[in-house]
Amino acid sequence: MEYYQKALSMGSDSYPCYIEDIADFVEHFHGIKEALNLLDQYLKIFPGHQNINLRKGELLRKKGDYIEAIKFYTIVVEKPDESVKLYKALIYLNRGICYYHSGNQDKAIDDFQEAIYIEPRNINPYVNLGYIYIDKNEPDKAIEYLVRAKEIARDNYTVILTLAEARIAVENIEEAFALLSEIPSSSKKEFIRAHFMKSDYYMTSNQLQKAYTTIMDLISIYPSEVDVYRYLVRILIAQGNFTTALSMYDCLLKINPEDISILFQKGKILEYLQDFKQAKVTYSRALSIDPYNKEIRESLEQISYLT
Repeated sequence: MEYYQKALSMGSDSYPCYIEDIADFVEHFHGIKEALNLLDQYLKIFPGHQNINLRKGELLRKKGDYIEAIKFYTIVVEKPDESVKLYKALIYLNRGICYYHSGNQDKAIDDFQEAIYIEPRNINPYVNLGYIYIDKNEPDKAIEYLVRAKEIARDNYTVILTLAEARIAVENIEEAFALLSEIPSSSKKEFIRAHFMKSDYYMTSNQLQKAYTTIMDLISIYPSEVDVYRYLVRILIAQGNFTTALSMYDCLLKINPEDISILFQKGKILEYLQDFKQAKVTYSRALSIDPYNKEIRESLEQISYLT
């Protein structure tokens, strides 16, 4: 950093090749804000260098400042130089992500399609288009892009999961479940999500016993996963098995006594069972952990006059 500051103060006319490395270094040790300040200093010395603008766009996207990130990506797209030509598809992909998070799905679609045109073997824009069309309740269009993505990367579990979601949306359950069965138990995160998707379908179609069996099968493979037990409680409540659900919540609270969401849901069940005394105790315990939680406070106030 000492040598970098010295070089920067000299205002060299040549573009130092280590700018990106130094920006990464500053981000790692001092955060995105300081890295952005650093790049602003570079832009004063090298105002026309698009790689600096591109790096600013990337940092702003990571920071969640999507509108500002779009501005810098657009500067790069409109006047690209040699330093950014290799990243053209990535620029459209990431600007599309920013448009999506900014609520502009149409421009996001345009950018993802442009990214596919430039680099047709990159599956990410296909998957992103799949997500958008699922959001837009146009699953047939989602399937069109996701099938193409699966042809490129047959064993990509993100593609499989998203395509299965789109298949379920068009009631093609057999093909959806066949896709989910392709995910091996060794891929823990995706395997659990696949079982949740199956159980979600059974829950929405009121096949509660099948939902229960699906999650119990999952527990037999991953018996220590807390999120699986959280899901199991949902099924128990849907089945009307409140006593077991309460016992399960107590077990989860032993693992994490300050889990606000569990305390809140436990309070709701107690309230439903008209055990207002214990519901008050549970809500009060939750408020002692998070005194500014409006939802819990309102729930407590609604039963405060009950014995």
